[in-house]
Amino acid sequence: ALGEVRGIKRFGHAFCPLDEALSRAVVDISGRPFACIDLNLQRPSIGEGD
Repeated sequence: ALGEVRGIKRFGHAFCPLDEALSRAVVDISGRPFACIDLNLQRPSIGEGD
């Protein structure tokens, strides 16, 4: 699908502030047939809101 891969960077990342959270996206084009995902979804409470 990528055709000639010479010159293509195989890794990229970006940070994007969204409202009151900082999101991070990472892409790795390596040809490995698996993904390792580690999510730490703990978040502190802000004020007394629900």
